[in-house]
Amino acid sequence: MTIKVFYYLNQFFGGVGAETEADAPLQFIPKAVGPGVALSALLGDNFEIVLTAVCGDNYFNDNRHQVEQEIYNQLRQKDIDLVIAGPAFNAGRYGMACGAVCQYLTRKMGLNAVTAMYADNPAVDIFKKNQHLYIIPTGPTAKDMKTSLKKVALLSQRLFSGQPIGPARVEGYIPRGFRGLTFKAKSGAERALDMLEAKLSGMEYFSEVVIPVIEQVKAPKAISDLKSAKIAFGTTGGLVPKGNPDHIRSENASNWETYPLELLEQPGAYECIHGGINPNYINEDANFAIPYRAAVELERQGLIGTIYDRFITTAGCGGIVQTFQQFGRQIAEQLAAEGVSGFILSTT
Repeated sequence: MTIKVFYYLNQFFGGVGAETEADAPLQFIPKAVGPGVALSALLGDNFEIVLTAVCGDNYFNDNRHQVEQEIYNQLRQKDIDLVIAGPAFNAGRYGMACGAVCQYLTRKMGLNAVTAMYADNPAVDIFKKNQHLYIIPTGPTAKDMKTSLKKVALLSQRLFSGQPIGPARVEGYIPRGFRGLTFKAKSGAERALDMLEAKLSGMEYFSEVVIPVIEQVKAPKAISDLKSAKIAFGTTGGLVPKGNPDHIRSENASNWETYPLELLEQPGAYECIHGGINPNYINEDANFAIPYRAAVELERQGLIGTIYDRFITTAGCGGIVQTFQQFGRQIAEQLAAEGVSGFILSTT
């Protein structure tokens, strides 16, 4: 029996082009392409990628329901057994597309689906709670492609092995938050003592109860009088002076900087170096990242007091949470020292 696989890729991995082709419409290819060629070899002779869908990241996210319906229309006449998407690594739009396609087809056609992405990809939290969707953790970039494809192939084979799929820690997928009834040879008290002994001995152990740690951020007090307030602007959209003189990285940024607001109206003074978006609109007009003209008009009308004369910027693509928490503390300290009352942060 040959297991028929439907495979989803974005425009980059599907061979259409890079970010400039992110608006490429959906197309179907009746074979494995891109990473699918290596994946086919890893899956083995019992699997066949019979159809690959390739779609631009922007196009998918702008036309999600239409794309999902077009994919379904293609697949409902085929005896597809499994859906595979990605790997998407830490690419947010690609992750959203992979998760959405997998979720739609698991619900519409009752199929199992496997995708892969970095654990901090925002799509993980959105789509992981699906009993028929398995998300394999990857590294942040395509450098992890070979290892990720091996893991995807292994789990795909397990799905058709005739054996039940075990817990996430055993099978290697990202935990989904489901609890199952299992029987253990030892009682809970005995297992707890075993874990305690392992911990005290410096040995590896796994807790059976995972307690999430969620940071609680207290909202600041509202600004009582906007007409006398000093307002600052910032962006995680990677807006920098032409040439990026302070070398802010396009992803996983390690610094933030401040630059003059007034130069936003000077054509070509600033450019976008963000690694996860199409920069063309911002490169044409920096006000797409920082609403400077609108702020000046509000100041002219007396609706706000004054505008801080510099804006704060970094690139929010693939950032480390702890690093950006540190950025936030540093930025808050600087703005407070400058007498700023409020901070408007635009994103991508």
